Order: sequence, then structure tokens, then C-alpha cells
Amino acid sequence: MRLLHLLSLVSPWALLLASLVSLGAAAAGICLLGSSAWLIASAALLPPLSALALGITGVRACGIFRAVFRYGERYISHRLAFHGLTKIRVSLYKKAALLLPLRRGVARQGELLHDLLAGADELRDFFVRGMLPPVTAGILTVCITYWLARHTDLFWLLPLLFILRLEIPFLIWQKSHPDSRQLDGAYRSALMDMGAGLDELYLAGSASARGILRQAAEEKLQEELAAEKAEREYQQKLNSNLLRISRERANAARNLKPKKEHSGYAVISSTEKDHSYKYGANRRTVRLWETVLQTPYSIDFTEEQARTETEDLFQKGESGTWPIEKIGINGQYLDGYGEMVRNKNAAEWGKYNVVVEKKLRANLRAGYWELIMLHTKPLGIVPAEMRP
Repeated sequence: MRLLHLLSLVSPWALLLASLVSLGAAAAGICLLGSSAWLIASAALLPPLSALALGITGVRACGIFRAVFRYGERYISHRLAFHGLTKIRVSLYKKAALLLPLRRGVARQGELLHDLLAGADELRDFFVRGMLPPVTAGILTVCITYWLARHTDLFWLLPLLFILRLEIPFLIWQKSHPDSRQLDGAYRSALMDMGAGLDELYLAGSASARGILRQAAEEKLQEELAAEKAEREYQQKLNSNLLRISRERANAARNLKPKKEHSGYAVISSTEKDHSYKYGANRRTVRLWETVLQTPYSIDFTEEQARTETEDLFQKGESGTWPIEKIGINGQYLDGYGEMVRNKNAAEWGKYNVVVEKKLRANLRAGYWELIMLHTKPLGIVPAEMRP
């Protein structure tokens, strides 16, 4: 009766359509398996291509139909599941509104709370995992058994395997998993009982008991925060080690020595170019320098990862200077050259070699990300270790 009630929550036509589409996907998969096996076996005999044309077409058609039916199955079954979930939740909340307050007290309230929070989600998966796969497998089993009955006396093995496939997982799960509803209900009941009893403890003069409960909660929170901090530090250390290994491999591939100590950055080119910028109502032109800096990060890194890592060039290290200062760049004003010259401290900026634009470029030929910088003055003498 419960199964019929669950099935009545959704349209029977939607159930039928989902079953047919699922059956079509399974049938297309079986046909694809058979036609591809026949094609491979036939091609091994080196027949003329015309003899394989039908098999090639069959494999393509089965592949396309399987993909189409599989997409349709996912779409229809999940739409069906969420539609059923909506009705299940509405039904549960309506019943809860009629039952409250419960006469059986906190114990029954814990089970009801479990039904409202987790029970509906468990029933949602019935349509996708509990109904369609067995129905589809059952229909295919009947069809294949009927065909096998005309060719062999052992056709009864297939339905036997189908029944065992349904029964064995259910029996194992039933023995190894206790009633989660009762366990979760007991947990939620104890939780509500403790929360409801705090005020009584306080009014009865057991402030120390309330303090103990709060202290236990605070200690638990501190333990969780410490564990999260340790995990974050571990991930950061692991990430830094992976970046170091990646940089060393990139240095070895580009013959940059020493590969372990080298920063991995190499100046590819530095070119003087005209730059146009807006100044008031007019446009002006100034000579700036464009430098291409090859990074140690391969194009397997995402754009976001490469951009984040290259920001370290403009962060002060242990020596108190930027790593990019090795090539003579010692300022950064990313609002653009036009904004910089209009700034009240423009004269002060003129003392520095200032980067006014930065952009990344993926050099697919070289296989590495490149940082392109537009700056106000020519580079200094590029150190030998930063030359390609």
C-alpha cells in the first residue's frame, strides 16, 4: 500500500515515459555492444569496405541513440523525482501540522523531525534508483529469456540471476544497517531534550551544569577549528611543494640552472612602443616599454592559478624588496598611465620604473604562461639567470 501511495504522487504517464526511455537507452547500449563486437570481428578478416558499411552505420546509430535516450532518461527521471519530492514534503508538513503537539513527547518529535529533514530526501531517490533500474532490467530479462528459451534449455538461469540480483543486496543491507530512522530520531530527541532542559537547569539553580554544557560546546568548537586550521596548513604546504616541483621541472626543461634555486622567470623581450592615453578631452602619446616575462607555470595551470602565482613578483620578500626589482621594475600603478600622470603624486611616480598594465598570455608554442608588462622606463641590466 505504501508503494502504491508513493507511485500515486506522480503522473502514471510520466512513469511510463521514463520507463520507455530507460528501456530504449538500455536496448541501444546492448545493440551498440553487439554491433561493435561484430564489426571488430568482421574487420579482422579484411573484407572489402562495402561489407562493413552496414556494421559501421549500425555502430554510429546505436551510439547516437544511446546518448539521446540516456539524456532523456536523466532529464525525465530527475524531473519526476523532484516533482515527487515536492508532493512528499507538502504531505509531510500537512500531517505534521495536524499532529503537533505530539502526545508521546520528545521521542516522537525526534522521529517526526527526521521524517521532515531526511525522510523526504530518501524517498526522492526511489524514482531514480529504486524503480527505473529494476523495471528496465526486468523487461529486458523477460525479452532475452523469451529469446533464449527458443535456443537453449538453460534459459531459466537468467531470471534466477535477476532475482538474486534484487534479493542479495537487500538482505545484506537489512542485516548490516539498523533502522536509521529510529537512531536518528533518538539523536534528535536527545538534542531537543538537552536544549529544552537548559532553562530548567538554570531556574533550578544548576547554573554550573549549564556552564558545563556551554564549556563542552566551546571545547568542541575549538577542536573543530583547530582541526580545520591544521588541514588548511597541510593543504598550503602541499600546494607549495607541488608548485616547487612544477617550477623545478620547468627549469630543467628550459635548461635554467640551478634548477632548484632558480625563480623560473625569464625575460623574453623588452620593446619600446607608443602608448596612447586619454588626457582630459584629448588623447596623447607617450613612449613606454613592453616586457614579456616567461613564467615557470605551464599552460596546464588555469588562468586564475597563473595570475595568483605571478602576484608574488610584486610582494616583498625576506630582503624587503620585490622579486621583480631584479630587472629594474620598482613601482606598480594599475589604474593606467593616464590616471597616473593626473595623480597629485605624479612627480613622485616619475622617479620609479612603474608598471601601468599587466596581462597574461598563454604561449602554446612554448607551453608556458607569459606575463606582459607595460612600464614607464627601460629595464635595468637583466641578470644572466633571468635570460632565456
